[in-house]
Amino acid sequence: MSQFKTFIVSKSINFIEGWNSVIHSHIQQKVMAEQNKMYEHYYKPPTMDERIKDKERMESFYYARMLSTANLLMAAIAIFVAFVSLVFSVIALFHHG
Repeated sequence: MSQFKTFIVSKSINFIEGWNSVIHSHIQQKVMAEQNKMYEHYYKPPTMDERIKDKERMESFYYARMLSTANLLMAAIAIFVAFVSLVFSVIALFHHG
């Protein structure tokens, strides 16, 4: 049983890590593109410290937005599953009742 648990946990972690890497890479690309757009029209280019602070703020924003979206999707899926369960329960109640 322990080997089975280890196998499941290992596969789950590898699957999640793959998704996290893709999400992180996409967020980094998005932040860099937006940051470059933001600095196009600056008369005086920002210092490296300003760029780093802006990048950190933007990353924080994107990660928070991603987390909020993921939570909303999970809530929507949970509501959908609950609704489908309710429908099947009502059908079973009237069919066998």
